[in-house]
Amino acid sequence: MDFDFFRDGLVLFDEYQLTKFDKFETISGIYNLDVIVKDKVYQGKFAVIINIENTKNFIPEVYLPNLSLPYKFEHVYKDKNNLCCLGLNYEIELTWGEKRNFYNFLTKILDPFLVNYLEYCQTKNYINGDRPHAKEGLIEYYSQFFPNENHNKIIPILLYCYHKISRNEFAKGNNLCPCGSGKNIRHCIHQQKIREFINNALNNAYLKNAFLNDMKNYIGDKNEQR
Repeated sequence: MDFDFFRDGLVLFDEYQLTKFDKFETISGIYNLDVIVKDKVYQGKFAVIINIENTKNFIPEVYLPNLSLPYKFEHVYKDKNNLCCLGLNYEIELTWGEKRNFYNFLTKILDPFLVNYLEYCQTKNYINGDRPHAKEGLIEYYSQFFPNENHNKIIPILLYCYHKISRNEFAKGNNLCPCGSGKNIRHCIHQQKIREFINNALNNAYLKNAFLNDMKNYIGDKNEQR
């Protein structure tokens, strides 16, 4: 049946229209935000357009065409009809969780974005946190998987992971650790974290696709150098 993906989230809309195209389906309408974060109530009605491509691994695109954007709120692409920057693909997939349905996408991904927007309009702060964009944001986010590591070593580690994950290969203990220690991975303090990260991606198609896309988007052709 068409529009199955949207069914469980329709209760969160005041009004909506479903439209089917060749490669994706769209819901457009008025989204009703009504949540409490840190004892503060956030409410609002937002005109939204959400596209879902007809592929299993696709992350929905969210547009807020009528959003009034405060100065320096940089999480909406004004040149792309107010396409929302909801986070890195890997971050979205982890937050979305195993129940990859529309209701969870709205409540776990879209709601925190809208709460951040409303808080920023009021106080110029982000109640749910903020990160740099582009390569700097990539480094800051992925550094949590390799704690206590200098940020300038994160990209080589990620490139090694990209090389392995894109080829469906697991980390090899006799490979030199990409952290620059000069040790083989089996003898380096990063062994467990690198193996764990690669294994998680290879065992979850959504995370694998998300990580590869993040690397292509922010590192580009350097991915092919290893």
